[in-house]
Amino acid sequence: TGYIIFAIWNGINDPVLGYFLDRPFKFTQKWGKRFPWVIGSILPWVFSFVLIFAVPHFSSSNAIWLYFTWLVVFTCLYDTFGSIYGVNRQALFPEKFRDPFERRTASTIVVFISFFGSIAGALIAPLLITYGKPETYIPAALIFAGMGVVCMIIMIPGHRESPAMIKRALNHPPPENFGKTLIFALKQKNFLSYVI
Repeated sequence: TGYIIFAIWNGINDPVLGYFLDRPFKFTQKWGKRFPWVIGSILPWVFSFVLIFAVPHFSSSNAIWLYFTWLVVFTCLYDTFGSIYGVNRQALFPEKFRDPFERRTASTIVVFISFFGSIAGALIAPLLITYGKPETYIPAALIFAGMGVVCMIIMIPGHRESPAMIKRALNHPPPENFGKTLIFALKQKNFLSYVI
């Protein structure tokens, strides 16, 4: 039930955040349209990841509901900050790599890094976690969070927006009405088949 609630949240969260973040704010002229959101989401995203595993021991008669609430709240919070980061990082990609060849090359690099990162995570996690011993989860989560922060710090220069990108963002028309855009998207058969 908790994961169903999370899945529903995830389905709502991404398009709403994407719509909300696709507009210039007061800080856009100085810092860019996407960069502040990317940087501002990193620490809350990593912290909420640790909280998923840092479950306190509840000894009350309502413990099951407290565990359930913890799971749902912090999984949804983790997804929200991950969406803020991901929506903006993905929106930066075509802005940074405007040439199709550059874009394909960069996409290939991203796929390889993601592939090897997934393998590393799958190999390292069992070395840090002992099944049936919840106290091993928090140190493992902290190690993965630390690795995530280091990787994201390394990526900061690549997320900076050039003056030309900032100028394009400021001249970009505001997004259309969310409801109209949603109805238009749901009428696209290719899009629906991809989502399903």
